[in-house]
Amino acid sequence: MGRQLDDPKFDRHLASLVPHQRRRGRISDGDIARTMIGLICVGKPHFDAVAEFGEDRFFRQALGLETLPSAEILRQRIQGMPEKVADAFRDFTTRLLGGQQDLLAEEYRGDRWMPIHIDVTPMDNSGSHKEGVSCTYKKFDGYAPIVAYAGPHGFMLNNQLRAGSSHCNCEGTAKWLEQTLKRAEAVAPEGVRRLVVTDAGHDAAENLLLFTQTPDTDFVVKRNLRRSDPADWLAKARRQTNEPDQLDRGARAWYGQRVETVTVGASEEEGADQQLRLRVVWRATERTAEPDGQLLTEPEVTIDAWWTSLDWDPEHIQTFYQQRGTSGRFPQ
Repeated sequence: MGRQLDDPKFDRHLASLVPHQRRRGRISDGDIARTMIGLICVGKPHFDAVAEFGEDRFFRQALGLETLPSAEILRQRIQGMPEKVADAFRDFTTRLLGGQQDLLAEEYRGDRWMPIHIDVTPMDNSGSHKEGVSCTYKKFDGYAPIVAYAGPHGFMLNNQLRAGSSHCNCEGTAKWLEQTLKRAEAVAPEGVRRLVVTDAGHDAAENLLLFTQTPDTDFVVKRNLRRSDPADWLAKARRQTNEPDQLDRGARAWYGQRVETVTVGASEEEGADQQLRLRVVWRATERTAEPDGQLLTEPEVTIDAWWTSLDWDPEHIQTFYQQRGTSGRFPQ
């Protein structure tokens, strides 16, 4: 990390965003930023934690610090930086990931991909009165940042802090997704396609159009079934599946696929609606008993469906998306 911070691009970008006259004795913005980065790297992203490194020569040398700020100065200077300073940190992250391309790709079904998992991760700030703290969809007060993880190891590609009550596809999401896809293009290994994966919160025509129009990018987006009749999905899947999968003692699954037309509302520049022909795959699960064999009074039908640009079988799409549940191992 220290070697990456030696890149003069970081200091130049930071200086352009926080212009001021250098006063004698004033700790540089670069040292302030490096100190905060160092604290985050050691898992102590709190201003007061800097006091623990007052006598730690390695911390200073590794980060190339001229002066280690006190907790009070660190807090004051970080909080006083303009919001646009985040661009310097994001560009730094992009350069950092771009130098580790061998860690960003993995193989699926004979091809190499750079997966990009996009999700909202609520933070519990119960009892706080900070601006933006509000009730999240997990029923506690906090923030609801959106995060993009790249590669099999879950390196953070992009993020945005949001109020807890914000919907995952709230205003500003389209611009953030565009920014994320541009950063993904900048760090992706040569010849490796990007594979965007999101939950049903991002099932919106505008997002599907963006993913479709982005070069060298495929997607798997969980479909929001809204008021669809599960029985109808099950009936169609049964007609397409010869032998259902036996998931456990009380559940069987059938798979289906079809192509649907999605209408994207016209923008001011385009002046006309756009029609997308997109593939939908799904798994229909019918449960007649609990896994331990206890019979249910009536069958339960569950539908899991996805929009996708991939040509994989529905079974493989379902298996791939199921791995998304393991992304909780990524840093939060």
